[in-house]
Amino acid sequence: MVSLVAVVVLVVGAIAAVVAFNVGGEEAAPAAAPPLTELPIKPGNDPAPTYGEVAAPNACALIPVDFLLSRGWVLSRNEQIFDRSPDPDDPTSQPVEQGVGGVVTGVSGCEVPFDAYGKATLNVLSPPLDGATRTESTARMAREDSDAHQENGFEVLIENDPESVADRPNGVYGHLVKGSMLVEFTLVSPDGTPRDRALDTAKQALSRITSSWDSTSKSPSVATYPQPYGKVPDPCETISAQDLMSLFGQPGSGMIEQRQWDTSPTELFSMDTGGKVEYVEDRCTQGTLEPEAEWNRPTGSIDVTVRTFPGAAKAAESLQLYASPNSEVGRAFGPATPLGTSIGDGPAHISYAFAQERVILFQTGRYLVAVTARENTALFSDEALRTRLTPIAQQLSDRLR
Repeated sequence: MVSLVAVVVLVVGAIAAVVAFNVGGEEAAPAAAPPLTELPIKPGNDPAPTYGEVAAPNACALIPVDFLLSRGWVLSRNEQIFDRSPDPDDPTSQPVEQGVGGVVTGVSGCEVPFDAYGKATLNVLSPPLDGATRTESTARMAREDSDAHQENGFEVLIENDPESVADRPNGVYGHLVKGSMLVEFTLVSPDGTPRDRALDTAKQALSRITSSWDSTSKSPSVATYPQPYGKVPDPCETISAQDLMSLFGQPGSGMIEQRQWDTSPTELFSMDTGGKVEYVEDRCTQGTLEPEAEWNRPTGSIDVTVRTFPGAAKAAESLQLYASPNSEVGRAFGPATPLGTSIGDGPAHISYAFAQERVILFQTGRYLVAVTARENTALFSDEALRTRLTPIAQQLSDRLR
């Protein structure tokens, strides 16, 4: 499932690289890195070799997150994307909500939080549209403050009433109807966002959702897995306990806790790509703990995330999204590192920071990689963390070429 985000992280074990970066003098020739183990591609929770069409389309695969980012919306630093889709392999998982007369109509739901209390929510429903829901939909479309039209075979409704979304004056509600499917899309603007901008963004987002829908089916083509991806690297092989020690020192007794996510099978993500898979993502995290401290609070962690695209051009295009003037790029490190500059002799990259989080994001070939350091005890300055991240990012780049 999507646990995304916004920027995720990828870390390589690099004691030698870190020491060489921080200690002046003659550098020893680095030992040749072993080849990365490759993970076979197996989509999400589907045991089949390809997704094909699914009975319960994943709302997080429909909501055009990359489009919203490119429009200057900034993902929340404190919350994650909330996927409310049922798990097809878990018979106890439940649809997202109740429908008319107590009949369960929910199929899938997704909520993407933005900074300053904004959010985008998308629910896919399969209600009895010839009953009360159809009546309600028709009544909404007949209101003077509604924009109702046909687009790509859909009935499209956008409510222009400023009070239409939970009494939020900066909320926009829209929905799409096609066959037995109803898609509800709500966009709540971050505080201070002009309503016209939110309304324009919602209209374009709905248009993109209709264009990504398979007109021959009642459900979207969430992902037909294409061949160009092949296999992707296992990022957990790029992190080691020794690397963490070199970055964060040895806190307390030096206990290491290893946390790994989504290493096999890898997850597929379909953002704003006409219902096709845009990239394959895998990630891994390790952290240090101080066992003597109350509640074993972590003193630091490193994350590595790698997105594998079908080609370098797509990876470079994705990197550009993070260079938006409205992004958090460069806030703690000074001016953002310009695209096209290098990590040593490595790839174009961007450096930026949130509170207690320092990131280097770079693209090499068909890979987009994020290397992130997080610390909870203010052990290091921004510049010190950046200094430690740079050689790790460089080594990662070398291994992924």
